[in-house]
Amino acid sequence: MEIVEQIQLKPSPQLSHLCHLTKNLYNEANYQYRQFYFLLEEFLTYYDLQVILKDYACYKALPAQTSQQILKLVIQNWKAYWKALQTYRTNSSIFLGAPRPPELQTEGWRKYHDLYQPERQSSWRLALFSQEYRLIPD
Repeated sequence: MEIVEQIQLKPSPQLSHLCHLTKNLYNEANYQYRQFYFLLEEFLTYYDLQVILKDYACYKALPAQTSQQILKLVIQNWKAYWKALQTYRTNSSIFLGAPRPPELQTEGWRKYHDLYQPERQSSWRLALFSQEYRLIPD
C-alpha cells in the first residue's frame, strides 16, 4: 500500500502558464525523439534529450526537477511503446490494433505530474505565496 498526498490548487493564470510550459516541453522532447528515430534510426536516452533541450526556453522556465521529470516521462512513454510493439509482433491477438507511438499533447493536457513530482529523497513542496509559485524546503 502506498500513501498518497493530493494537493488541489485553484485555477489561476500562473498555474495555467506552468501547465502550458510543461506541455510545450513534453511536445518538444517527444518531437526530438520521433525525429531521431524515424529519420536517423537512433534511440535517444534521457541524457541525450537533456543535452538537446537544455537551451530551450520552456526547459529553462520550469524548475529543474520538473523539466527532468518531464523528460523521464517521455522516455518512459517510448519504452512502453517499444514493449507493446514487441508484444504485438509476437501475439497480436491480445490487441485491438497496432500500438501507436506517443502523440503530441494538446492544450487540455493537465496532470498532477506536470507541475511537480518529488523524488523520494527530496523534501521539497510546491507552495503558493502571493500568487507566485515557489519550491520551498520543509
